[in-house]
Amino acid sequence: MRNAWLLCLAVMATRAFADSTHEQADALFLRGKSLMSQQKLAEACAAFEGSNRLEPNISTLLNHANCREKNGQFATAWWLFTEAKWQTYAQLDARTKQLNKVATEHATKLEARLSKLSIEVPPIHRIDGLEIVRGKERIKINAWSRLLPIDGGTYKITAHAPGHLEWSMTVTIKSEHDTLTIIVPRLDSARAENAMEEGPGLAMQNSKPTPHPASSQPVTPLPYAAAKRSLAISITMNGAALVLGGAAFAFSRWGDSIYADAEREPNDAKQEALWQSANRRRHAALGFAAGAAGCVVAAFYLYLRGGREVAPPVAGRSLRITPTATASSMGIGMSGAW
Repeated sequence: MRNAWLLCLAVMATRAFADSTHEQADALFLRGKSLMSQQKLAEACAAFEGSNRLEPNISTLLNHANCREKNGQFATAWWLFTEAKWQTYAQLDARTKQLNKVATEHATKLEARLSKLSIEVPPIHRIDGLEIVRGKERIKINAWSRLLPIDGGTYKITAHAPGHLEWSMTVTIKSEHDTLTIIVPRLDSARAENAMEEGPGLAMQNSKPTPHPASSQPVTPLPYAAAKRSLAISITMNGAALVLGGAAFAFSRWGDSIYADAEREPNDAKQEALWQSANRRRHAALGFAAGAAGCVVAAFYLYLRGGREVAPPVAGRSLRITPTATASSMGIGMSGAW
């Protein structure tokens, strides 16, 4: 008998709790409808969400989806309409078929408007314990490197792992027709960062000057060493002179050939064009010849200059040869340090 009474009390408590949950869900649903009529969309959506959480219902789910769509949260609305579509897919009664049609039509229209975000995590950047957080939502591993629908807004993307420095960045997504991909870098080790922070202090401690004893003799500076004659630069310059001389010869013969064609050309306009072309080739030949001569002179000067005492060079010797060309001439330019 005692067990029977306990069973009755448990059933009554369960029914009372169910009635209370139903009343709360119903109250939130009515509040959501009222807030939507007042265009207080954010509050209305929260009321519908709370009602459906307490007592899942296809009508509440569709109202929640409709509210999110009106509030410009197209990705959330699309998920909700899609869920409603699948919940009503296998039902045969006329009312449920109509709800399925509504959910399907809304989901299809919204899909074409969605903005999408991909958080790419390359395999070489995936370390033990890595977590990716978007806003306050932890992104599951199976959602990494996938282009997924997202509501428009500004989000902070954070990546953290044990023993590593946290990385974050803020991105802004448009409400619709926007696509964005971000790549999460490999996180730096916190141990390396600490070593860098401690490094300057240790360096200062280890860099204290050591005093010389009073009896130490001053160091006599060594005299400047005489620079050796350099054959490498001279050979290089002479080689450049040969190349430029060859180019001068080639352009000269090219100009002569065009002059010959001009003398045989009966058309005055074409003959004039050939004369101008030939002149340009001869001017180029003169420029290359001048460059070749300059290289020879420079090679001779640098070789002789190496025989006197010079101070240690601040920077290495360098030579730069730059071809130049205009509409009427061609040549070279030389610059450097020696």
